[in-house]
Amino acid sequence: KALKDADKEHGQQIGAYLIENGVITEEQMIRALGHVKHIQFIPNNVLRKLDCHEALEGFDRERLRALKILPLTYEKDVCIVGICNTTTDQDLQTFQAENDLKIKRMYIMEPFMDEALRKTEETTDKDKEKEAGQRYGLLSSLDLYHEGKICYEQVVLIGIYSMLLERSEEEIRQYMGIISSQA
Repeated sequence: KALKDADKEHGQQIGAYLIENGVITEEQMIRALGHVKHIQFIPNNVLRKLDCHEALEGFDRERLRALKILPLTYEKDVCIVGICNTTTDQDLQTFQAENDLKIKRMYIMEPFMDEALRKTEETTDKDKEKEAGQRYGLLSSLDLYHEGKICYEQVVLIGIYSMLLERSEEEIRQYMGIISSQA
């Protein structure tokens, strides 16, 4: 029915049709899109624990909003960016060319992208210190990432499983055989 009823004349995508008609949520659509395209999806609850302040330094927030791209972090010589379902391949190519960067994509929800860009504009150094102190666990996965002990994808996966299984990051890292915060 969706294939038949989607407004192809005006370029409506099947996912947009399914969301508009209440068949699926935007998150379900992005999760499915990530699965098909082999791109990790990061839920908002996990994203809120991540700090992308450093990755955003030097970027024009309005340009990022226009391209629908959120720099999350740098790993070696690659910028890991959040994209949403409306980010186009052309947007990614433009971002790469304008900034002379290699990129790796992860799916995020578009409203979170706007929230993160707005939040980083408003955040002060005092806020950053307060947020850092609110992370739970003896040593968070993000701290281990900043120390170079785990990669960003591991931080994301630990956060996702911690949320889904309602377990601490420490328990998830132990289960996964990833460095303990006690080390």
